[in-house]
Amino acid sequence: VSNRSYTHRLMFIHSTGLMNNNWAVTVSGSRRWGNEGYIRGTFYDAWAYYLGLEKKFNDKHSLEFTAFAAPVKRGMQGGSVQEIYDLLGSNHYSPNWGFQNGEVRNSRVRTMNQPVMILNHYWKYNSNTDITTTVSYMFGKTGTTALNWYNSADPRPDYYRNLPSWFADTSVKNAVAETWRTSSAVSQINWDALYQANYLSLMEGKQARYIIEDRRNDMSNLNLNTVINHRVNENITINRGVELSNYTVSYFKTIDDLLGGEFWVDIDQFAERDFIGNDTIIQNDLDNPNRIVKEGDIFGYDYKLRQQVGKLWLSSVFSYRKIDFFVAAQLSSTTFWREGFMRNGRHPEKSLGESHKYNFIDYALKGGATYKFTGRLFLEGNMAYMTQAPFMRNAFVSPRTRHDVSPKLVSEKIFSSEASLHFRAPMVKARLTAYHTEFKDQNQILSFYHDDYRTLVNHIMYGINTTHQGIEFGGEAYMFYDLWLQAAVNIGNYRYTNRPLATIAFDNGSRPDTTELAYLKNFFVFGTPQTAAALGIKWVGPGYLFVNASVNYFDDIYLSFNPERRSQGAIENLGEGDPRIAEITRQETLSGGYTVDVSVGKSFRIKRKYFLQLNLSANNLLNNKKISTGGYEQLRFDFQEKDVDKFPPRYFYMIGTNYFLNVAVRF
Repeated sequence: VSNRSYTHRLMFIHSTGLMNNNWAVTVSGSRRWGNEGYIRGTFYDAWAYYLGLEKKFNDKHSLEFTAFAAPVKRGMQGGSVQEIYDLLGSNHYSPNWGFQNGEVRNSRVRTMNQPVMILNHYWKYNSNTDITTTVSYMFGKTGTTALNWYNSADPRPDYYRNLPSWFADTSVKNAVAETWRTSSAVSQINWDALYQANYLSLMEGKQARYIIEDRRNDMSNLNLNTVINHRVNENITINRGVELSNYTVSYFKTIDDLLGGEFWVDIDQFAERDFIGNDTIIQNDLDNPNRIVKEGDIFGYDYKLRQQVGKLWLSSVFSYRKIDFFVAAQLSSTTFWREGFMRNGRHPEKSLGESHKYNFIDYALKGGATYKFTGRLFLEGNMAYMTQAPFMRNAFVSPRTRHDVSPKLVSEKIFSSEASLHFRAPMVKARLTAYHTEFKDQNQILSFYHDDYRTLVNHIMYGINTTHQGIEFGGEAYMFYDLWLQAAVNIGNYRYTNRPLATIAFDNGSRPDTTELAYLKNFFVFGTPQTAAALGIKWVGPGYLFVNASVNYFDDIYLSFNPERRSQGAIENLGEGDPRIAEITRQETLSGGYTVDVSVGKSFRIKRKYFLQLNLSANNLLNNKKISTGGYEQLRFDFQEKDVDKFPPRYFYMIGTNYFLNVAVRF
């Protein structure tokens, strides 16, 4: 029982162990569900299945088969702007839902089902050599629904034109603000209005104005992996292996719900606006012009990204009384390409069929050593240099419409080093680590509506360099009466270290691609607190009783930023010293803070063979709802007025006090 993203969980596990016939079987099934989680308008329904079979043929050979899946369907939370949070008096508003026929309906529903099957063969070749061969296959679907509309008003309740800040007249602004504070209808999706708009369009013989589309990325991944572990002598172990993989992702979207409409026409409305009278360039599927699509039909785009990878690796471990060390090397080959299934009207010659195949040869070198001053105090150091093929999803300029790739498609370079001092004693355990990692030649692609160009664009940054460095400490010490004091801290410095180039590709083909400089040097990497600490206690009492409690601190959390606001165009025509320059280009620091978490558990042994286990955990006991867990600047920006408040950032906040009660029976 919980009040987090789901409210209930039920799980069953059964394992036979190795039976007399040398078979072992483990099965598991579970469900997690909730009609509404902590955030209003969300729901959760997830199942999980597991089957494990093993046959031990003899002392040298055994075969293991594992299959599992975790299908899930959940209503997603949406981040919103601070103006709305303040109006509603809550940091946990989600704009993704509204009432339909008296029931909550979420427009953003994530559905995932990706089963995994693994076949392992274990071979004890001799007393010093083990060989493990694994074949695995992962496949399935991932889809996220979203509203789409044609020649109609944006239906999202927190669209910027619906907010009080949009209106210049003070009396109108105040009236809209009061409506937000007093009427729940204005803060929700008006499903009735969407159905009514489609009904009126249907009466005129026209296509639906509003639909729900399902944006799919279905994948399959076949892997073969063989590892040979060989013990040369008591001091030296040599491991080597080979790995082959074939990975495919299918990107397309379907009509999930016509919302009472009858059909949708598969054309690009931005191209229709910019190329009036040109019936060729507006087609998403030029071989089926003006195609009528209905629920379940694929439309808009349809393509696959395919990748094949081969790896060879070797490592050696050397262990001696005072020093241990290892060396390792890897050689890999990566090939990827795009395969399109629609001939797009904007790019008819380079959208259908297979693209050029892009090949990368990469390598990795690693090494490390541990020096043992005593049996309790030792120093460890590791270092690595590797190259890595660019991520396939960030390689193509506009994968929905064409084959073109980033102007600088090269392997990423990574250098990493760390040093740790370990102390292990019966009463005290501690580790202090300093780390430094550099990433060079990274790629990133963002898709958004560009207000200056008035069309959807793909923003491709390439040659991105970042550095991650910091200090970590973790340890625990025995105090008294089975009470342990625990502490952990990380102080990080994760930054961009250069000014990468960015190419803007116009999705509707209305302009040639343009290139600009992104002024990102010394900006902070977002997505994680760069300072985090925890201080806690652990007590193990009599009769299988335990209590854990901790105070946690998070800080130096940075907002995901829009690189377009850090370009020359964003501050163009602003004079030197204009305060708007700093306002446009600065990176926002999100609010950190403290939380208190407690966990209590007790086990009961019944008749020597049954166990009853109880565990209650409560997080954020201080009910601190002001800690930001993340957020992002909107990718839209007003280049004419230079108004950063027109499209303000969207934020997510930590949920308040929440609990998880688990009751288990074992027999």
